[in-house]
Parts: sequence; C-alpha cells; structure tokens
Amino acid sequence: MGMEHRCGSRRAINAGVIVDCRPAGLIRARIQNISVGGLYLKMRPPSGVTNDRVRIIFIRRDRGVCRVYRMPAVIIRWTRDGAGLMFSELTSSSFYALLAILLAEERRAAAAKALNGRPGAGTRKPGGSWFKK
Repeated sequence: MGMEHRCGSRRAINAGVIVDCRPAGLIRARIQNISVGGLYLKMRPPSGVTNDRVRIIFIRRDRGVCRVYRMPAVIIRWTRDGAGLMFSELTSSSFYALLAILLAEERRAAAAKALNGRPGAGTRKPGGSWFKK
C-alpha cells in the first residue's frame, strides 16, 4: 500500500452518515476519522463502485428544524473495513453543519463516559479539541 497524503490532521469520531453511491444505491456508514480534506468511512463496499464520485448525506436537527446536507466526495481507496474519501466540493455551510454534528457526537461520548463512572471522565470540555489544534 502506498503512502497516504492528507491536507489536515485526522480526528477520530464515530458518527452515522448515508453514502449515495448511484447507481448502486444508498449505504449506511460510520465516520471513523475526519480531516479538513476528507474522511474514512466504515462501510461495506457496494459492487461496481471504485474511485467514483459519491455524496455523503447527513441530517442536522437544530431547534426543531431538520436540514439535509449532501457533500460531494470521491472514493480514493478501499480497505477491508471501509473507504477513504476526499471532499470534492465543500461549502462552508456544509462543513460547519458537519462540524456541529461531530461536536455533538463528541459530547455524547463524553457524557456516556461520565455515566459509566470512569475517573476523570467528563472533565474535559467536549469539542474543545476541534478548535485548539
């Protein structure tokens, strides 16, 4: 396997998305890590999709309003567990919506750790790491 090139540092995350792999259809996936230039998704590979253009679909719910975002991406590589994607067109509104969803996931994970009674869990401000790098 060749060297992987990234524009930004990776952040581990576990958030659900839908991948539109037309004509193969819609596939559920989990974001494993993300950077400014792309992300790695845990998903099963659909037949006939390699180095293809897809759309990452996610929904943001805010104050009773649901917004659907579709972020175009290109599948760069496949692994046994999923796919590495590079964003092809990233609008600022889509990026900030995705960031908000990821921060919410990070907060939920911190709250879950605190509920499990682990020492030191929940003492770090969730989301702080996204802005301090």
